[in-house]
Amino acid sequence: MNSGGHGSYQIFSEDDFVYARLYDSWNTVTTQQYSQQLTNVVNQFKQQPWSAIFDFRRWQLMTPESYPIMREQINWSLQHKLSHCIYLVEQSGILQFLVQRVHTGLVPHHCKFAQVNNIAACHQQLADWQIALPVSIAQQLNTN
Repeated sequence: MNSGGHGSYQIFSEDDFVYARLYDSWNTVTTQQYSQQLTNVVNQFKQQPWSAIFDFRRWQLMTPESYPIMREQINWSLQHKLSHCIYLVEQSGILQFLVQRVHTGLVPHHCKFAQVNNIAACHQQLADWQIALPVSIAQQLNTN
């Protein structure tokens, strides 16, 4: 992270699948760094449909100045073939707040979306969608 960033994240990818862990509270510096790294990862998928799990269990909030950056990243992801998306979150109030602030005005899309509160539910949702979870992503997901 560059100087001035608050909060952190980890992004793992394999076979057109992304798993992102988000930690703590974010400012614009961290949000911009995350957006750029996620863009770089997804660009490696060469315009193929991709799936993602965004793990908010250790995330807190972001500054209001970060909302447009995150909204732009979500729109970019939808325009670049994000096909299946899971938000893994234990406290839905935090995520609902984010959704209200950031998801307003998203581009039309066909992405399947689910919000779940535990790892078993992630696995079940992916199975319901018939999406294979890559082994390395499963290992990261199961590592707390």
